Formats: sequence, C-alpha cells, structure tokens
Amino acid sequence: MKSEKYCIFVTFYLYTRVNKRKYLIIAMVVGLLAVPLCLMQADEVATLKKKLLKLKGGERIEALYALYDLTYDDGNINEQSQWMNDAVSTALQLKDNDAKATAIAQRAVHFYNNNLSDSIYKYVPNDLNILKSIEKWSTYYEVWTHLVNTYTFSGNTATALREVQKMFDDAKNRNDAYGMGMAYYTMGNVY
Repeated sequence: MKSEKYCIFVTFYLYTRVNKRKYLIIAMVVGLLAVPLCLMQADEVATLKKKLLKLKGGERIEALYALYDLTYDDGNINEQSQWMNDAVSTALQLKDNDAKATAIAQRAVHFYNNNLSDSIYKYVPNDLNILKSIEKWSTYYEVWTHLVNTYTFSGNTATALREVQKMFDDAKNRNDAYGMGMAYYTMGNVY
C-alpha cells in the first residue's frame, strides 16, 4: 500500500539525513514506531474487507466508510468510488432515510472533490429523485449544487444556468428558504 511505502520512505529519509548521533537514534526510534502503525493500517483494511462479506445494513455501511477513510491516502480513486457506491447500494436497501441521504451526499462529495464529472452526471440525477422521494430537502439541494457546479467548472455554463434555474424554481415552489439560498449561492458560481 502507498501508506506503507510512505512510512518506510520517511524512516529511510530520517535515517540517512540525520548527522548527529543522538538525532540518528531518535530518527531510528521514530521510524521503527512508524512502520508498525502503517502495517496495522494495512491489516485493518484487509480485516475489514474480509468482514465486509458478512456484514449487513448499518454495520456494512460503517465498514465501507471506514474502508474509504483508511484507503483515502492511497489515492486509489476507483477503489474509493467502489466503497461509496457500495455504501449507497446498501443504504438504499434500508428503511433508514437518513442513511440513504448521508450515503448519497458522501458519494456526491467524493465524486465532486475528485473531479469525477462523468460520475456526477451519471449518478446525481437519479440520486436527486431518491432524495426527493424521501423528502431530504437540505441534502437534495446540496447534491444538486454539486451537479450545477460540475457543469459550471467544466465549461458547460448554459447547462449550469438551466439547471440552477430549475433548482431555484423547485425551492421556490416548495417555499424552501435553504434551497433558494443554495440556488442563489450556486447561481453566483455560474456567473
């Protein structure tokens, strides 16, 4: 894993760069402490992956979030996306609307923060329908904002303007002050 390589690199770097004897000893001790921590993280990921097959419901979602967090520094976007997609799939099977909204929002944030525009375009329209059906309005408008911003920052301003206008009209018809505020904020990004 990337984190293991990083820990080993830091240990080696400290070992080779320190000139004074007492600092060399400190560097070696720090390095020796760092390597087991990295190996523990790798073991934790492997253990969670094995447990994942048996877990269901909320426990499975929590394990998927933990895997996402543990593998975040490794930079494997595809694996992280898989954890988020699995979390949404699992949440959609539950009757817990908060879990559904949280999973959908976290996946949208993951896609947005990693410039995965194609994934935003693919998943968010359907996710908005789900959020609408379970009446999670704050999350609904937040996720919609990711879609509009993706259009905006990828140069599709005409599409972004149409989308943000739909967002504003939706919030206005619902008399949702938060939704209108998010629409105004997002409109500012478009302009």
